[in-house]
Amino acid sequence: MSDQPQNRPHASQSNAEPSGENARARQAGDVIASQIGDNARGVAVGKNIIQIGSLEIPRYALFIALALLGAIGVFVAVNAYVNRQTRAKTDQAVTILQRTATPTPLPTATPSPTPPVMPEGSFNIAVAEFTALDADGNVIESETARVQASNIASFLQSQIDSLKNLLPKDVVVWGPEIIPYAVSTGDEEQIATDLNANILIYGNLHELANSRFRLEPMFHINLGDDQAYKQATELGGDYALGTPIRFRQSFADEGEVNVSLRIRVQALAQMLLGLSYMQGGTLEDYQDATELFQRVANESEWANLNDGTGQEILYHFLGAGYLSQAYLTEDDAEERFALLTESKTHYERAIQLNKEYVRSLNGLGAVNFQLARRLSDNEDGCSMDWDLLEEVRLLREAALNSPFEAKPSSGNVDLQALFGLGRVDFLVGDCAEDWPFSAAWEKARENYQAAITEFEKIDEPQSSAYSVAGYVHSDLGYIAFNQMWTTAVNEGDRTPKVDRLLALATEQLAEADRLLALADTEESLNQNKMIMASFLSVLCLDGHDVQAADELNELLERIEQSGLNFAPIRTIRDEIISEMNSISFVPWEACQGETQ
Repeated sequence: MSDQPQNRPHASQSNAEPSGENARARQAGDVIASQIGDNARGVAVGKNIIQIGSLEIPRYALFIALALLGAIGVFVAVNAYVNRQTRAKTDQAVTILQRTATPTPLPTATPSPTPPVMPEGSFNIAVAEFTALDADGNVIESETARVQASNIASFLQSQIDSLKNLLPKDVVVWGPEIIPYAVSTGDEEQIATDLNANILIYGNLHELANSRFRLEPMFHINLGDDQAYKQATELGGDYALGTPIRFRQSFADEGEVNVSLRIRVQALAQMLLGLSYMQGGTLEDYQDATELFQRVANESEWANLNDGTGQEILYHFLGAGYLSQAYLTEDDAEERFALLTESKTHYERAIQLNKEYVRSLNGLGAVNFQLARRLSDNEDGCSMDWDLLEEVRLLREAALNSPFEAKPSSGNVDLQALFGLGRVDFLVGDCAEDWPFSAAWEKARENYQAAITEFEKIDEPQSSAYSVAGYVHSDLGYIAFNQMWTTAVNEGDRTPKVDRLLALATEQLAEADRLLALADTEESLNQNKMIMASFLSVLCLDGHDVQAADELNELLERIEQSGLNFAPIRTIRDEIISEMNSISFVPWEACQGETQ
């Protein structure tokens, strides 16, 4: 380690910030049959004796026998009468049954018909029958729920032309005549998938007193493999486009319900399209998304309503669109400042509309962080607006400390806030007099570790979450690298402390490289390129020459396949190797065994 690097790594390589459910019993009667014979001859009767043939019988026994015979006779007569009556009634019943149609036998089970499927290639909107509830929330039978859903579907069908003007594809609308059942919460995803519906409209219709109703519309979004909607699942929530609609059962009021749902569906369709552009992750995609969001803000009925149906979400993503563009214009200070100024205006508008929409607190914090970084006259990377950075800290803390119910899951609020707090301390520590072992960097480490914990809670991370996690590991790798670098220079040898810091730097930079690749955006690819020199340096220093070559070639291949406006591959390779040589104890040529 006698060859010392020319310069320590600089914070500028990591200063950009990412964009941010019968049994039956049968009884049988007993049948008793009795037969009586009669062959008595030669009967002699005395005072107390009766003689039958040669048999003498006492008189009292004869009286008993005669009484029994009399009773039996009565029984036989009654039984014969009952039998005649029973046969008569049976004959009458048979006659009636012969005149009655034979009952239909119980049907055997047959397979259910295949449910209808909406066409491929079009934007499909399905309106299901609403669930009818009384004022206390109990399910009731009501024709009104089906009729209301049918009216909404018919109205949307009449508005197909205007919907088609908003989307680059045909629009198909189906109503409860084709979907004749109410959708239960938890079944919406499967039903939308089975129908091939992009938007499934369902919900609850509460019947209140005096012919008043409260409709709670719900929107399930099904975009197949397109994960764009997961950026803003709160858009269809019960405080945004799902805000309840109150009305009376009158032609005028029901007309207003139809118009209200039409406005919301149009807004949802446009927002989905814009979010789809944002998902693309390139400068051109961000420009397309911003242009669409701006058009919605300027021209749509929804944006100009003061009805609290989630307009702050529109302005939040309008701010995000401008901010994402600014991240990719680091080489033009004037354009970058203009984009950041636009972004700040829209984030502030979102907060003004809904102070509890805390995603925009994080967004505004990200904008102010970038504004605090001066691109001009900032050679050492420490010419900062430190007061503005403290405002960033306050915004991030406000977002982090907000009530849980105010944090939409799609916003990854805590992850973003902890990352933002870590970034402030990262910059403070990078410019501290006790660099690279500053207290600020230790505080940054704490926030970054908490951010990693939040990231690991996410079941299916979106691109933005991968990007944030990638930046977190980039900064942690940068801190470990500089502490290793300084320790090695001061101690002049591979001490256990140097080896420990080297292993930490390698681990963090490798994880950063992996996560940024999963983010798969132009911005994350830029950051991959920015950290590659440090990554190659630690790999070569630790003797992983083959892995170093593989990592560099993989990055260059991804850049080439991206089709993005990067410099020629050879130029990028030379720039990375040159930067690596300026900070590494083992030059690239020595690492790879090349002739110098």
